[in-house]
Amino acid sequence: MRTSVGRRQTAGAEANFDRLWQIAPEEVRLIHLHALSEGIFGLSFSLHAVSDNDGMPEPSPLAFYQLQHYCCKVIPGLIPLLGSPWTVLPPGAHAANLEDVAIAFATNAWRRELFDGLVLASGKLQLAGCPAIYLDGSYVTGKPRPADFDACWDPAGVDPAKLDPVFLEFANGRAAQKAAFRGEFFPSSMMCVDVGQSFVDFFQLDRFTGKHKGIISIPLLADPLLTGKVQP
Repeated sequence: MRTSVGRRQTAGAEANFDRLWQIAPEEVRLIHLHALSEGIFGLSFSLHAVSDNDGMPEPSPLAFYQLQHYCCKVIPGLIPLLGSPWTVLPPGAHAANLEDVAIAFATNAWRRELFDGLVLASGKLQLAGCPAIYLDGSYVTGKPRPADFDACWDPAGVDPAKLDPVFLEFANGRAAQKAAFRGEFFPSSMMCVDVGQSFVDFFQLDRFTGKHKGIISIPLLADPLLTGKVQP
């Protein structure tokens, strides 16, 4: 299967993707992963189905849906890194929304549980005014069953009165955060004392080799999933 690389152009195309995601989310994930494996990152979903008496498309088997010119936000394919046991993201902070993260990384039941915790935490941070988070850890690698996920959050504009105190609880290996969200969080500007770098920079170093790798940058304030435009 080959798809075309294009650009997101119309609200109708987004609506088609949203509807297909609701009808057949697992099939959408499989299509997306197949495209990534072939180096194709622009996916387009267009409704082609039998119509009812009102002339409106009705849900039908996935065979009636075709891929056209429509580009999702890009999460690059994972790449091997010499000395690291898992494939990783190429270096850089790659912008994506939570929907993109779900398609790329919530690929089995356990990863979906971790993703649900990420969404819960992201919603709490958004309510406090956090503009973005950076996602790291084995969750964004090729490891089939990561223990958890690691993230850091941008403190710019955050209202301390609205911030859930759990995001500032770092005792016992961030046990309270893991219990709440199945992952751990740090302010992005906070220094990691082990390496003398901020966490957003530390996250971009592979833990096994010290080489540079990528992370996911997720803007929160207008994220479609958090604002209710896409169902989790």
